[in-house]
Amino acid sequence: MVLLTTLAVGLLGLSSIEIRSSSRNVAMQQARANARMAMMMAVGNLQKYAGPDQRVTGPSDFLAPKNGNGANVAQPHWTGVWKSVMPDGGPMIRRQGNGGGLRDRRTLEGWDVRDDLLAQLVSGNEDGTRFTGDSGGGDEASQEVLVGKGSLGDGQTESESIVRAPKVTIQDSDNDKPAGEYAWWVGDLGTKAN
Repeated sequence: MVLLTTLAVGLLGLSSIEIRSSSRNVAMQQARANARMAMMMAVGNLQKYAGPDQRVTGPSDFLAPKNGNGANVAQPHWTGVWKSVMPDGGPMIRRQGNGGGLRDRRTLEGWDVRDDLLAQLVSGNEDGTRFTGDSGGGDEASQEVLVGKGSLGDGQTESESIVRAPKVTIQDSDNDKPAGEYAWWVGDLGTKAN
């Protein structure tokens, strides 16, 4: 009888451990699925906005006034996408045939960096530009730190290099309850604008 009781208690303990570990596995699988979806959203938006040859990318500190240093831009490391052609379809920089130089039509024809911003490659902007680098994407509670303490190299201060992105809530299709959140940002290591 004692042997059966010991065996029953052991099996109950083993089953409760298995139930707890399986619930942790479900949460981990959900988190991984959310991360995969965020990556697909980031790559999809990168292809959608920056894919055509007539586009250039640059950091959001372009949105700062020309005489400023980007300090008033809340998210200077977010990547913006602009067209590289003027509204008439002509190039922004034209070669002057006889003069042998280049003419920048942006300064001569009133090109505005804010008005011509197509997209900011950051979560929350999947269906249009709601967040820009100078708006910052809301309060800190509604954002996720993507680059911060522990991921910055030596010599970088956190305040100048931190990158946050707005969190997007995922709704469970079965019961319309939140099933998690994701946040993404496309970095500017390969931007083409100057």
